Amino acid sequence: MVRVGAVLLLVLAISLTAYLLATVPFGVAVVAAIAAIALSIHVLLTSSEVARYVQDYDNTPHQRPDSG
Repeated sequence: MVRVGAVLLLVLAISLTAYLLATVPFGVAVVAAIAAIALSIHVLLTSSEVARYVQDYDNTPHQRPDSG
């Protein structure tokens, strides 16, 4: 589910890039586009790492303390 959100964020960043290229000076658009796309990629990679960590944790047998 997090990956879907990250991909949507990437699509929004690309859309923002197109909008900025049409409305603001080129230099500002490029800087903002790079920042938006870099943030989206970072969120995507981080969510992937978190999902992998959780899966590894769930697959690891854990010792339970004695209750008696």
